[in-house]
Amino acid sequence: MRLSPITIDKQEKSPSAEEQAVALAKLGAPCTVTSLDLGDYQWVVYAGVPQVILVERKTVSDLLNSVDDGRLTHFVYEPVAKTTTKVILIEELLSLGSHSRPWTPSQIDDLLVSVQVAGVIVIRASVGMSANRLFDFWQYTGKDEHTSLSQVVRPEITTAYFNPETRAAVRFLMGFPGVAEKRARLILDKYGSIKEALDHVTSWHTLVEGIGVGTSNVAREFLVKWHGNRNCG
Repeated sequence: MRLSPITIDKQEKSPSAEEQAVALAKLGAPCTVTSLDLGDYQWVVYAGVPQVILVERKTVSDLLNSVDDGRLTHFVYEPVAKTTTKVILIEELLSLGSHSRPWTPSQIDDLLVSVQVAGVIVIRASVGMSANRLFDFWQYTGKDEHTSLSQVVRPEITTAYFNPETRAAVRFLMGFPGVAEKRARLILDKYGSIKEALDHVTSWHTLVEGIGVGTSNVAREFLVKWHGNRNCG
């Protein structure tokens, strides 16, 4: 896969955009400095449909301040194209920094988990090492697969974990008795949509690994009771 140069927002500070551009260029990443509407860094991964990587760099102090002033919410939930991946780069993760509102390390970790659940990738860097981390991540996005995963045998997964529609469908299927998150994802992966899964509810146990005939029958009874539809399955 081919990578574009890294575009740095000219408003980037501490270090400045120019300083980051020099540091990244020394590491081997070509850079340009201009204004970005969202995020601090951006590049494109050319593989089939071009994928845009959008990175917001924050120290822990800035992260916590951005919770209060709404900047974090804006970055996380600002609509972008489906081909855009948002990333937050956190510096000095082990330091709480200076902030008027008390935060524990666990609360910060929970905040970052919530950010990832919302579909934003979180990566980390030691203080003063953001350019190195950006360079490593820039290179990583150009790989077909991380080498540490190349020997892992995985089931075929066709639905994106962080796709909002997928999350909503999984939660819907988890409403059926005996269907936890893992089973709900397997059902959705097999049938592709809630409609197809419900239309073939009685075949779950024959086509979905880990689903027994009892679960299929209970799901059908639940569906009949819920919708009064006796033609399902």
